[in-house]
Amino acid sequence: MDYAERLRQEIETGRAIVVLGTGISKALSGNAPLADWVGLLRDGLGHAESTAIADGETVALQQMMLDHALASDSPQQLLGVASWLSKTIRDSSDQAFADWLRDSVGSLPLAGPIGLALALKALGLPIATTNYDNLMGQALNWGATQWQDSETVRQVFRGEQVDRVVHLHGIWDNPQSVILSELDYGRIVSSPAAVANLNSFYHSHSFIFVGYGKGLDDPNFGMMLAHHRNISSESRGDHFRLCLSSEVDELTALHLADDIRVVPYGDDYGALVGFVESMAPTTRQHGMVLRDRVSFAVERLRSQLVSDALHTPNVAVHDGAALSKYLVPPVLLTAPHERFVQEKQVDGEVAAAMESRRVEPTDVARDDQVVVLSGRELSGVSTTIRWLLNEAVLARPHAGPIYVDFNSLTPGSSPLSRAIRKEALNARLIDTIGDDLPEFVLAIDNVRPRNDKIYENFLREINDCTAKFVVLGCRESDGPEVWEGVSSTSRLVQPLYLGRLGIDEVASLASLIVPMASPTLCSRVLQIVRNEHLPRSPFTITLLLVLVAKESINLANSSETSVLDAYASYLLGRTGPFLDPRWTLGVQNRETVLADVAKLFVRERAGSLSAPIVEAEIIGIFDRLDWPDDAGATLNVFCQLKLLSRQNSQIKFQQSSYLHLFAAKAAIRDEAFRDELLADPLYFAPIIRHYAALTRNSTVVLNAAETLVGGFPEPGGDSRIFSQTERFEFLGDGDDDEEGHATGEDDLTVQTPVAAEAGGAGDEAAKGCGEGSGPVPIVLPKSLAYDPSPDDDRLPFPLTDPQAWSEASRLAWTLDLASRALRDSDDIQELAAKDRLFRLILQRWGFLLKRFEVDKLFNEGALKAAESDGYEGDQLELISEYFELLIPSLLVFSGISACLASTKLERANARALTDPEISADPFSCFASAMFAYASKSKSWTEQWVTTAKDFGDLWVVNTFMLAIGISAYKYEVMHDEDLARLRIFFGHCLSGRGTYVSDASRQRQVAKFTQSLTKMRVLNEKKRLPDGQRALN
Repeated sequence: MDYAERLRQEIETGRAIVVLGTGISKALSGNAPLADWVGLLRDGLGHAESTAIADGETVALQQMMLDHALASDSPQQLLGVASWLSKTIRDSSDQAFADWLRDSVGSLPLAGPIGLALALKALGLPIATTNYDNLMGQALNWGATQWQDSETVRQVFRGEQVDRVVHLHGIWDNPQSVILSELDYGRIVSSPAAVANLNSFYHSHSFIFVGYGKGLDDPNFGMMLAHHRNISSESRGDHFRLCLSSEVDELTALHLADDIRVVPYGDDYGALVGFVESMAPTTRQHGMVLRDRVSFAVERLRSQLVSDALHTPNVAVHDGAALSKYLVPPVLLTAPHERFVQEKQVDGEVAAAMESRRVEPTDVARDDQVVVLSGRELSGVSTTIRWLLNEAVLARPHAGPIYVDFNSLTPGSSPLSRAIRKEALNARLIDTIGDDLPEFVLAIDNVRPRNDKIYENFLREINDCTAKFVVLGCRESDGPEVWEGVSSTSRLVQPLYLGRLGIDEVASLASLIVPMASPTLCSRVLQIVRNEHLPRSPFTITLLLVLVAKESINLANSSETSVLDAYASYLLGRTGPFLDPRWTLGVQNRETVLADVAKLFVRERAGSLSAPIVEAEIIGIFDRLDWPDDAGATLNVFCQLKLLSRQNSQIKFQQSSYLHLFAAKAAIRDEAFRDELLADPLYFAPIIRHYAALTRNSTVVLNAAETLVGGFPEPGGDSRIFSQTERFEFLGDGDDDEEGHATGEDDLTVQTPVAAEAGGAGDEAAKGCGEGSGPVPIVLPKSLAYDPSPDDDRLPFPLTDPQAWSEASRLAWTLDLASRALRDSDDIQELAAKDRLFRLILQRWGFLLKRFEVDKLFNEGALKAAESDGYEGDQLELISEYFELLIPSLLVFSGISACLASTKLERANARALTDPEISADPFSCFASAMFAYASKSKSWTEQWVTTAKDFGDLWVVNTFMLAIGISAYKYEVMHDEDLARLRIFFGHCLSGRGTYVSDASRQRQVAKFTQSLTKMRVLNEKKRLPDGQRALN
């Protein structure tokens, strides 16, 4: 394999980074002893003794260890000496460490020839080093930046800044940045931004290691290589190490487990300059590769776009069309999401008008205009404006993309122009700051209205800007003001809003990240996002899908809590898996801190606290645990990881769900705190729910839930839902009956409320189930067929005391808590306690349905739903009365499905039905039947037959359950015996709905009804749902 040619190709593409070792410093310093590690350590030992930092005997012992390390070729012993030296001098004082660095590496002279430095510069690549001196920078007249300045490092590595050397292990004149030992290295891996840079660019670029000799010449190389081995189990590209020809075999063997290719440059060190010069690109300008200017800028944009969107390291994307392999188009609206949801319908003229509020994103970037794009925090505004910028480039092949952060604008008469020129220079669209700008398109992120000259000049410059297409990104709350300000110019301005992802977008994302993703998986992702009130944004959805792809979670079988826990743990460790808790705060350590912080918020009953209070709490945590970490830095890390957020001087959890989760973790560690929560269970219900799911066997929680649920009696008042339906008289079936009556066409009409979930076949069901008069048809309100799913974060705590809530609210909140706690406590072995609570919960779900009806909570909504569906007059009254029964029934079913359904409770359900009090209670039997269906129990049809036999004259059975059964019969995968049982169930329901002249007439009506459904089942074969999926979710 000709690795030299592959190296040349990587250099030609420009996607490589040169990393320099001590060999380069040796050459530039004229072989000064302090230029390599061993010389530096010997000098440090001498300094420690001469300044009385350490006694002579201790220093002598370290000298012996150093000699032994060299004699035995032991890097670990050498690092041991370095660790002792670094700690000893630093512990004496920061100034002592700074003085030693200044007098050692800081005094290295630029005494050697600089031909090698110039040859490396001529490669036109970013240059980094693990050396502590700045000899390379002096030789090239370049500045220096070190790993702590992560943003500048990122800019240099992307080619946005071309006159700086990146010091990966620090530089002598910034002592805090210097990494001299493994303990010091822990400071790098505890920095999310630093680790993200290393991980990202190591995967996206080829690293070219120059000046790293074999053996103990440079242990820094060993530390860095060990890190990359930890973050990458397999090769994602080529990295190269230049060496002498005599070292090839030894180094090749050393790197067998790495993605590092060994490339010889010659037989002696003098050959290195000529070899590097031979690798220079064939065309260059000002020492940089002269590639197509626009192509470089576009590639840079696309790499960042994919990296941001998929939470992956930078990916090289050379073709605009290839972006479809990584991204899905954004959802763009002409109105805010909330207004869009309020007005949007699912069909008819209103729907067509509202659908026009969704904008085709590819069309937006084709027009010469200014777009003001507004969105909420973490909704993906930055990614979207980059996406639009790329689309604008595709529509204008000769235009270069320029991305500017509004926060980078500085005072002066032309703040925007200066920022544009700076970015154009970094993107290599121009060679000097004064060059004429080529054709370009522009994105400006984080625009904030301000009452100052910068914003005033910014608006003026937008009007004069020569960019054909401009997109401004801002927060949703700032959108109207930004739009108003830009509209005062002569430019064409279009305001747009970033919408939430729906099932189609989730499915598209899933196809990119989780091959062969099922519709059930996509629905489950959205369900979890909605339940936990997470933003329905690309960031959240992609992260959940990444966890699925990594097999960190199984969405199909996991509780919301376990998914949220995996999600939060991923965020906690997002700096990379190399979080060694010996040197930094590991994931568990960070979790401990956040749990105690959450406890503070809970005890204060506060959604936000001042930053000094939170920082003081973290200091107290570190003091109690005897950890030396910095509280302020830790708080900043949590904000960077998007687990906490800082607004002005206030700190809050980024999502209320995070606060609840970490408070639950605190309750596991602190029983006294747990008891505080249980003393007010409805107020702290989300936390207790997570606690039950995390422990999975808390009898304390189940006992508290039993007391809570048992406190709700059956609501008074009449219930149409649990009363006998008015029977319709059916004289016959169109033939003379036994007694000679002439019969009419009085077939029973039953329609399905769940057709929209099964492919929109509701009308077909009606046609297939007979025509003529009969009871009010079963139809789903069209306004309910569209799930708006608002994703606004909920308040962390209720605004009012739960005791002041309505009876219905308290019962609903109680059932949500108790059902989830029981469902997720699947390790409970006390079956008696489990059974008592389960039976109480079943009955109270029935009570809740009656409470909804008796309190007339949905009457107004039912009337609006009927009106929105176009009903008028007597028909409007009939349909609205029907919706008054249907809507609460659907809500209770969805509550049972979302909170209680689980195969782990099937046996408890079966035991409950053997209890005479349960089997005779219509409330419990209805809830039990809904539980069996939602849990996909193998015996659900058998249970439904029994329920219809005992309670088939009640509306909730012969109308609501009948409608669900119809859809299940038509669209679900079923065994023949289940289909047969459903036909018996239909017979009991129809018997409860009508009066027949004879049993034979009833049987004929039932037969005609089931024959129609069987025909429709055959006709809908292609619409059959996947095995296990329900027609009504």
